[in-house]
Order: sequence, then C-alpha cells, then structure tokens
Amino acid sequence: MRLPFAHLNLRRNPFGELPLADRGKIAVPSINLKSIIAQLEKPRFAVQFLGDKGRGKTTHLLALRVHFPEAPYIHIGEQEPVPRIPRVPLVFLDEMQRIPPRQRKRLFKWNTSWVIGTHEDHQVEMERAGLEVYMHRFCGLDVEQLVTLANRRISMVVRDVEQPVPVLDVSAAQRLIRLYSDDVRAIEGHLYDVFQNMREVGYVKV
Repeated sequence: MRLPFAHLNLRRNPFGELPLADRGKIAVPSINLKSIIAQLEKPRFAVQFLGDKGRGKTTHLLALRVHFPEAPYIHIGEQEPVPRIPRVPLVFLDEMQRIPPRQRKRLFKWNTSWVIGTHEDHQVEMERAGLEVYMHRFCGLDVEQLVTLANRRISMVVRDVEQPVPVLDVSAAQRLIRLYSDDVRAIEGHLYDVFQNMREVGYVKV
C-alpha cells in the first residue's frame, strides 16, 4: 500500500495542525528572545504579544515557553469560563482580552511575571499595576522569515534526510504575502491545500 506523502519524501502534510510544543520549536522569532528570557527570570515583568488572529502571537508565546517548560500555559477559549489561574512566578496566558477587566486588575497585582497573547492592548493596565512591560505588536511579515518558517515545517516531517524534499522559495513566499499579507494562519492553510495536491518533489507552486 502506498503511504501518504511518500512521493514527496514526507511522512504527512507539513502544514497540518501542530502540537503546542512543536509550534514553539519551529518559530522564527521577530524579537530578541535572549534578552526577554533574562527579564522573565525576575518577578513583575510582562511580555505582551498584540495583534490580529493568525499573526504569530501564540507561536511567539510558545517559543518563549520552550525556555520555561514548568510554567503553566493557559488558553482562554471563546465564550468559555475563565479557568483557574495558578499564583506562580511565571504564567503564559493566551487570549488575555477574554478575562474581565476587574479580574485582570487583580491578576496584575500578583508577584508574577506574565507572557500574554491578546487582541487588545493592556499595557496601560499592567503599568498602572506596577509591572514592567515589553510590548510587541505584530504588523507585517518578512519574506525571509516566511521562507525559513515554511521550510522548517517541511523539514520536521521528512522521511529520508538524504533525499530531496519540496522547497518554498522566495518568489512563492512573495506571492503568499501579496495574497494574505501577514496572516500566517491563512498562509499555512493555503500551503496545506497545495501539499494535498502536490504530485512530485520540487519548488512549491503558489
């Protein structure tokens, strides 16, 4: 029986859903992780990743969490109750805008450092609570960054590392950015469909 994606020297579609741990590992950060990691080792420091859906907030959050595997990661689901948030030295919290303002105010008074992903800017709230804040707003996507990210995802599912695999080049990345701007999630969805229909190893055609 022919194995799926064996004709591309891959184990599966590289643009399918990734486990959380792998999303952090394949990240191509647009920030200086090293300096932020040092800051997070002290209390009362907050990192805010701000941007629209699909721009890379969660991926960057998880890339930082690779260095703090014991710290809890909490995702606030849409129209779901806010789960219990542990009072620990460092918390990774995704979709902070879904926590009511009064509860956020209480949380920000804890002797805790935070890494948050959000669609709304909470910097003023955090600074009023006495937190030192680093804020990164996602806006735009670099072509080389996309090329690196896509080819990392492909390399994760290679069957035989000594054989060729499909490659996303600069021209394909440029076309994807023209189509979807900086919406990485939409780009990955497009590439998923491309790989579902790809018949031979070569440059990815968009």
